[in-house]
Amino acid sequence: MRRWKAFVEKSKHFLLIAFLMIITFCYAMFQGGFVSWFVFFTVSPFLVYAFMFFIVREDILLIERKIDPIHIERGQSAKVHIAIERKTRFPFAYIVMEELVDSEGLVQAKIQNTNAIKFVGFKKKL
Repeated sequence: MRRWKAFVEKSKHFLLIAFLMIITFCYAMFQGGFVSWFVFFTVSPFLVYAFMFFIVREDILLIERKIDPIHIERGQSAKVHIAIERKTRFPFAYIVMEELVDSEGLVQAKIQNTNAIKFVGFKKKL
């Protein structure tokens, strides 16, 4: 059932991309003016990127987290360094990283938002 749900979800994205591409092309063909072709050629790179994003699967080889210092007492601060190694060089605009906390004590102590946005581009190592 899970596989079926994932397949339907991916199919919806693919069908949406294909539908938008067909609609903009038909609009440009039937309208035929400068503005309609401008709209088609303006939207096309984003739709092609979305289609390639759909095809290329992002495989992350390694995620490493280093906390400095190793031992922390109450009230002290720590620096966390995260290293990510990707398998492909497919350009991503950004990756959102989030620390998921399971412990009750850490959930209560979580003051700041633990999300981080990294602008990736073509880099394999972050």
